[in-house]
Amino acid sequence: MAVIVETGAIIPNANAYCDAAYVLAYATARGLDFATGADADAAVVKATDYIDSRYTFNGGRVSSTQELAWPRTGAWDRAEQIEIASNAIPSVLKRAVAELAIKALAGTALVEDLARGGKIQSQSVGEISVTYETGDGIDVGTKFGITGLLKGLIRNTDEEPIPYTSQPNDSTYFKTGMFDNNGVP
Repeated sequence: MAVIVETGAIIPNANAYCDAAYVLAYATARGLDFATGADADAAVVKATDYIDSRYTFNGGRVSSTQELAWPRTGAWDRAEQIEIASNAIPSVLKRAVAELAIKALAGTALVEDLARGGKIQSQSVGEISVTYETGDGIDVGTKFGITGLLKGLIRNTDEEPIPYTSQPNDSTYFKTGMFDNNGVP
């Protein structure tokens, strides 16, 4: 599979935020194993796919024709308090792809089908019994450490941007319920 890297210029058919050479340099600097080749290229694409399907980023897509979630307009890194140019791919996003590509190449399944939705209701070992929460929305899949890298780019699910703003930041977001009447007629 050919890796087509999105540079921020809306590359047709882009399928990755970095290439295997970037991941190799990242891994080498950290003493981790990663080898280039077709399997490595596939791992980079899988990592990009995982990130784009798992996270909702702040801002909006630059173009309706772009293949990936980035680049974005009005994107703001809330952790670093910086605006991200609409023709840029954040370095933390590339690092997150590298982290997941290393895991994928080592054999970690980034996305797995879970039997019965993964909702365990009860488990017993001898006299010890444990019942797990099984409500809707319980995510029992693997949680990868990249969330810390991406935390400033991820849109909070309880926030909605004010329409017509070009630079969203913490002060330009409405919190869900912040204008509720609280029972006052």
